[in-house]
Amino acid sequence: MQLARVIGDIVATRKDSAFDGVTLLLVQPLGADGGAVGRPLVAVDAVGAGVGEHVFFVRGKEASFPFHPVEVPADAGIVGIVDHWTTGERDAVTRPSRRAGATAERSAGTSAPARRR
Repeated sequence: MQLARVIGDIVATRKDSAFDGVTLLLVQPLGADGGAVGRPLVAVDAVGAGVGEHVFFVRGKEASFPFHPVEVPADAGIVGIVDHWTTGERDAVTRPSRRAGATAERSAGTSAPARRR
């Protein structure tokens, strides 16, 4: 799995029938520090991600697994939405959640302290 940020959506007037009902998003792969790594790519969305969100994506045949039994002809697929991640002792990225149940502080855009285990 790799980290990425969704930077856009794709609209296609003609596409393979296996893509019917499947959302295509443009993602920018990210490094652990949150910086862009490599070129943007198109990925099928299996989790309902939106523009601006940080996501996990997979490449290769695994990209079509969430759509089983339909075989989607994709080589990149979004399989998770990232709330935040840490590297070492500091937060690399903390972002407000647009999901139901978000706390008021996170919805307002302030970051919550990282939990230590």
